[in-house]
Amino acid sequence: MKIAIIADSIDRNSAGISQYTRRLIEHMKQKHTVIAIHLRKSTDPLFRGTTELIIPRIFHSPGLVRLYV
Repeated sequence: MKIAIIADSIDRNSAGISQYTRRLIEHMKQKHTVIAIHLRKSTDPLFRGTTELIIPRIFHSPGLVRLYV
């Protein structure tokens, strides 16, 4: 199954919801195809083996990101 997840919380900080999202991606990529949606390219090793979808610069306002996706 292909699963897309908005990963901007991981890009912004390393506590709370970002830890939950990180664990979710770690477990999902074992059995599924994961597409991580970002505002910018990530060098985090978590995203190896995933497809990264970068949202265009015009949509970098957090409110617009949620409307766009």
